[in-house]
Amino acid sequence: MSDSAAAATTALFGDSQDLASCFDRDGFVVLPELLDRRILHAVCQDLTDACLNRTGETTETATPTAGEAAIAEFSCLQFPHLVSRRFLDALLAPNLVALLRHALGPVPKLMQSIVLFRTAGLDWHQDRHYLDTGASHLIGAWIALDDAQINNGCLWALPASHSAGTLWPHATDGDGGLSATGYPFREELAVPLEVDAGTGIMFDGHLLHRSATNRRTTGLRRALIGHFAASGTPSPWDGDNRFMPLHDGGSIEIVTGGTPYAHRG
Repeated sequence: MSDSAAAATTALFGDSQDLASCFDRDGFVVLPELLDRRILHAVCQDLTDACLNRTGETTETATPTAGEAAIAEFSCLQFPHLVSRRFLDALLAPNLVALLRHALGPVPKLMQSIVLFRTAGLDWHQDRHYLDTGASHLIGAWIALDDAQINNGCLWALPASHSAGTLWPHATDGDGGLSATGYPFREELAVPLEVDAGTGIMFDGHLLHRSATNRRTTGLRRALIGHFAASGTPSPWDGDNRFMPLHDGGSIEIVTGGTPYAHRG
């Protein structure tokens, strides 16, 4: 972890090691070195391979720069945990799972995963607006695949903005995206979450957060993201964010414990 990231973490959380309490208080928690360098490298290689395969190339025939060119063609990769087991293993890192069980109960499940190749920013928003889990909690896990700093568009968070459990209205902004409106939190209290590659950030689905535009002329700011809910949460993946019948499709993964629908046979 860089000195600046360590200092920011200390300033946010003090010397307390009680990550669960930090999460409850602030609505997010930083998990340095969630992925070690070996796992991080393997995940990034699988990501390059997936992009090459989708552009019709293979790792056997690709030139050294073909991977970078292939990645540049994508804004995101949906459900990467269905492409490679390593993406799923990264999202089920033990430190993260322990906090997920604190936030969601003994049997959390992975509802959705995505890799973002972020160049443009995204204004203040709540993930619960995009991923409707009804009355159930939604938890996001954001894992940096590249160093994330202010000048390449790191995440910013408004601490404790999750505490009211309110889903604020979201309106279309000038860039065609959605921005939260009407919230009473002062934006000057926002904190930048500058983190090293391999660091995880877990956050509540009601937390107001944003990312900025990548201002660097070179280099990516990739992130692997998973969204989790309690095991019995309906899965609204019919393409229109409406609730499907109460069963889980092949894209859903139980994190710990058994299927919540076993009693239905």
